[in-house]
Amino acid sequence: MILSRLGVKPESLSTGESDKKYFAESLSYLFNNKVVAEAGRISKNYLMKFDIGQDVYYGHIEWDFLLKLIKTHTISFRELPKYPSIRRDLALLLDRGIKFGQVREIAFRTEKNLLHDVSLFDVYESDNLGKNKKSYAVSFILRDDLKTLTDKNIDKVMNNLIKAFEKELNAQIR
Repeated sequence: MILSRLGVKPESLSTGESDKKYFAESLSYLFNNKVVAEAGRISKNYLMKFDIGQDVYYGHIEWDFLLKLIKTHTISFRELPKYPSIRRDLALLLDRGIKFGQVREIAFRTEKNLLHDVSLFDVYESDNLGKNKKSYAVSFILRDDLKTLTDKNIDKVMNNLIKAFEKELNAQIR
């Protein structure tokens, strides 16, 4: 969100995992293979060195590099949409090795017209889910700039997304 607000287009960035050893899980935003920002959960081994018994999350923005990226950015105005956005959530049971970036990429590839945003709002890991499984709670924002969406339109998009996740990621809907 910070990068978007500063004028960095999400499609101009690639995502990956940080190579920093202190992260257990992480997400890096890269521009031309150079890190713009990264965030993640600090590993238990690293936390034990400092006698910390709870999860710690850390984020870092390379401000000098980011300022160079946005140097030519101009602020533009666009009229607010006339038609409302619709939010739908899915809980996906996935293999532990699957990253949110894969879910996001499949979603935008599956629905190019109505899908405006995909975000992760919860990650749940437990042995109760199954061996090497995790659950992602994912939010989808849908909007048609020409008309109000109907339940039929929304259901069609969500069913297409579910089928794509099941086919490409072997996901189960919770």
